[in-house]
Amino acid sequence: MNKKRSLKTLQKNIMLFSHELPVWQEWLDDEEIEKINSDATVLSAASIRKSVSLKKELSIETKNKDIKKELEKLISYEFCSQVLDTPLQGFSVFELNWYEKDFLYFPKPIERDYRLFLLQDNKLNFNNEEVDYYKAIHLTYRAKFNAQLGRPLYNTLFWLRKFKAASLEFWMEFLERFGTPWVVGKTDGDKNELAQELYSMLGGDVAVIEDSDSIELKMPSDRGAFREILQYLDDQIREAVLGSNLTANISSGSFAAAKVHKEVSEDISLGDYQLLTNAIKDLIIKFKELNQLKEEISFILKDKDDPNLDLAQRDASLKAILPAGFEFSKEYLEKNYKIEMQKQETNTKSFKFNSKPKPLPLSHQDAQISDLEKKERKLFEEIEQVYKIIQNSSSYEEALSKIEKFDNPKMEEALERYIFANGVLSELE
Repeated sequence: MNKKRSLKTLQKNIMLFSHELPVWQEWLDDEEIEKINSDATVLSAASIRKSVSLKKELSIETKNKDIKKELEKLISYEFCSQVLDTPLQGFSVFELNWYEKDFLYFPKPIERDYRLFLLQDNKLNFNNEEVDYYKAIHLTYRAKFNAQLGRPLYNTLFWLRKFKAASLEFWMEFLERFGTPWVVGKTDGDKNELAQELYSMLGGDVAVIEDSDSIELKMPSDRGAFREILQYLDDQIREAVLGSNLTANISSGSFAAAKVHKEVSEDISLGDYQLLTNAIKDLIIKFKELNQLKEEISFILKDKDDPNLDLAQRDASLKAILPAGFEFSKEYLEKNYKIEMQKQETNTKSFKFNSKPKPLPLSHQDAQISDLEKKERKLFEEIEQVYKIIQNSSSYEEALSKIEKFDNPKMEEALERYIFANGVLSELE
């Protein structure tokens, strides 16, 4: 009995210890967060970082125009901005308030205080109760085994802003106390009498001194280098938020510095972009599952002025190898490039010729047509022979040895073009 009891006690202690591990970090209170957000350097750096993703335009891709319109309204600029605050907070929670419209339920995301929630086995908990799967979405930034709720930048910015505020406070008090210039008088006579005259002079009265006396003003010297301290703290804030600082810690040329700065900023922007896409993807998945929808719903985040160059290059390559006369449909161009196609009418009456071209003699025309037909017929017959050779050959080597007997460059070009086009068409099908 004692062994069983001790075993149960040990198991209980182990479980208690596992729950008491320092997994949940202590959050900063509202007052400290407001002080951090009010700092001009933090505000500027955070705005620059968020603007890279916020300037992108959201487009929901689905056949149902009503669903597209409603989802694009729900995934608003405000929601995207709140999602992009996750790196600062380390953790974000959005409650989903569902409402009915056109026999469908849509999720309206509302930001909640992330400090009131916990994660257990990657499941959201509130007041020691698991939150329903369809009731909320959550995001983490740089989560680890000992920081399951992410690594908030606020923790780093707290000390930088604290040091900055302390430094500013000290130097403000210093300037307030010692900023007034010192008045130093020199005399060979009565020092007390000169001091009394100087005191009266500083009060607004007039002082009269001997020719042998002198008065000198001395300003406090700037030996504390407080400007360097504040500059260093501002640079550290920018590096914490933006990943690099173009105005500090650079020893190479401006081009190399700008290149490194751009690469680091792109890496951070890519992480923020991934956070935003994960949030939108989670919303769409839960919307489809709750409404039991099978139709495809996707989304695109791209710059407003971006014409989708990758797709344009692919379409241009396809058009170059496809048969002559092939054109993309109006619906395809309008959907993928977000442009409005207008029907172009050609005015044939505007073309005028001063004189009609003289027709060639009939005999000459017949000779040209006859010669062209013979060349095309011969080329077609050779291609047909190649096709038969391929059908009747038992191996690749056998077919190749027979085809090599044909010595016609035009036939080779035609074959290569037809085979390539056939391969592309088969992939599209």
